Amino acid sequence: MDSTLQVASGSWYTKLSVAAGYSGPVTITLATAIFATGSWANVGTTTVTTMSLSGSAVDVYATAAGTTSTGNRDWSLTATSQATYRVIATINSA
Repeated sequence: MDSTLQVASGSWYTKLSVAAGYSGPVTITLATAIFATGSWANVGTTTVTTMSLSGSAVDVYATAAGTTSTGNRDWSLTATSQATYRVIATINSA
């Protein structure tokens, strides 16, 4: 899943809302991409969260544990120029 947004300046954060259903361990990778010269290109490092889903809906943040917004990654530190960015979330069962 990805969501495209344009940010003029300031901090910005992600919260991935995972619907109820799957129960078990997962690895969630969050990556930033920039739209430049007509295509998307990855920029910066990824944030990887390893956690266990209970089958209930949950909000996941860009932190090591994923379950708290404390320490949530500030993507503006990666997205340093004015442009169109997106955060791509990839969820894999462990």
